[in-house]
Formats: sequence, structure tokens, C-alpha cells
Amino acid sequence: MIMKIDHLKYFIETAKQEHIGKASKIVGTSPSNISHGITQLEEEFGRKLFTKQGRRIFLTTHGKFLQERVEGLLNEIETLKKDISSDDVQHRGYFRIAASHFLCSKLLTPAWAALQAESPKISGEIFTLRSADVVRGAANGEIDLGICFSPVDNPDIQRHELSTGQLFICARKEHALLGSTSKAATKWSNDISKYPALMPKAFQGIEVCATHPVLKKFHISPRITCYYDSYDVAIEKMVFSESWGFLPDWVISRSDGRIKTIRHPKDWNAPYEITAIYPRNRVLPAAMRNLLAKVQAELSPLQQPKDIR
Repeated sequence: MIMKIDHLKYFIETAKQEHIGKASKIVGTSPSNISHGITQLEEEFGRKLFTKQGRRIFLTTHGKFLQERVEGLLNEIETLKKDISSDDVQHRGYFRIAASHFLCSKLLTPAWAALQAESPKISGEIFTLRSADVVRGAANGEIDLGICFSPVDNPDIQRHELSTGQLFICARKEHALLGSTSKAATKWSNDISKYPALMPKAFQGIEVCATHPVLKKFHISPRITCYYDSYDVAIEKMVFSESWGFLPDWVISRSDGRIKTIRHPKDWNAPYEITAIYPRNRVLPAAMRNLLAKVQAELSPLQQPKDIR
């Protein structure tokens, strides 16, 4: 017996609707064809996939397992069909992409604009979200590609590291902290702790920077007077205040010189990564691979701050 793709489609729609009649209307076939397809699958696998309760049917344990695998398989088949059906498939399609706030405006959007300039048949949506929401969207299959700072692990996403860097303490370019010539780490830490601090608002799925191990290591006690959910906001607040921030070096480098990194001890270590994520059960389309190449080209090496000597 040869498993048919149509039977798998019937199975998935029936699982969603929990009703053969409703599923038949959606896929455009008769209820008997739906029932026959499910029976064929059950014979193929030697397992019951549904159990009946009144007029509704529900997935068995084996049915739920098959549903998880088949959804990804059907998505891959659809992608394959698109790739084969057109010579320039990488230049067409509708995509949903997302990135955390600063990355969306400064990195993903310019790359997307460049891709569309080359490939006018490409269209889509861009979402500016919290990192945790980007991960959630990719895991749920709601977005095709996301870009985040150090996204949390999730079994339903695939990750592709684009760049790595360091989190550094920074302030506006005229700030007194930038003029400090202290070589003593203790004095350096005390000077920082005297000034108000900006920290990202803690949301589910992200690390709380205020308790970052490197701050504890150097005995820095942030006196937090303002929380933010976007690095754009953090930069503006620092420019017009005495506050310092704890930001990725890539963000600092894209502030047009309005904020600067202060000098750091030589054993300072607060790594982060810029990572692309996408649904685990999908093959990344050629257009999205092209977009990633443009994103990676924008991530140039960063100049590291001088150590305290």
C-alpha cells in the first residue's frame, strides 16, 4: 500500500475540525473519501488515529503524534512544489518576517527593502515585536523568519547564529563616566553605581539585565530609574539624561555617535548573539535565505572598547 499525500491532507483537516463532514467541505471531497483515506492511513500504520464520541471524533495518542509530524511534512512538500514550479521562485512569494524592536528598524527592514528592490514579486509583512514574541511566532508557524538578540531555546524553532558580540555599559558622549581615567576596578564600579541606570523591562522569555552575572562580578548595583522595551527608547533617554545603559555593542555602534561605550576591565565578559529563527517543521525558502545573506552582510565587525590598564 502506498501512502497518498491527499490522505494526509484529509487526516490533518479532520483532526482540526474533529468532524469528517466539516473536513470534507473544506478540502472539497466527499465524506466517504475522507473516511477511506483515514482508514488507509490506519491500516498503513497499524494504529487507530481517531476515537469517536457522539458525532465528533478526536485524535488518539498516536494520532496526535502523526499530526505533529505530518504538518511539517506537508509544509515542506508545499515549499518543494513552489521551488520546482518556477525558475525564479526565490524572487517571488509572500512572507511574514519579524524582529525585536531595534533589529527590525536598523537591520531587518533595510535588508528586506534591498531584497524587494531586486525581486519586485516578493511581498509580505514586517512585525516589530519583543524577542519572546518573535520566538513564539516562529514556534507557532505565524512568521517565516525572525531576528532576535539571544533568543531563548524552544523545541519548535530552528536557530542560525548571525553574529556575536558583547554587552557594554554606555552613556551619552558628554557623560562624566566617559572621561574617567580610573584604573582601579573598584573605583570604576563605584563611579558607575552613582549614576541612574536604564534597564529593559523584564518580560517572559528574556533575561533580566539588572541581575546579569557580569554586573555582580564587578559589584555594580544598578540604581534603576527607568525601564524600556526598545533600544531606540534607551538611546534617547541616555542622550537627554545622566543615565547609563547596558546595551549590545552593535546597538551602540548604530547610535550615530550619540552614545559611547565607557572603558571596561580587561576580564569583562557579557556575550550575546544576534540569531535568526524560523519554524522547525519548515524548509527555509530560497527568498528567506537570500534575506539572511543580506542581513549578515550588514553585521560588520565591531570595534571593542579599550581595557582598563
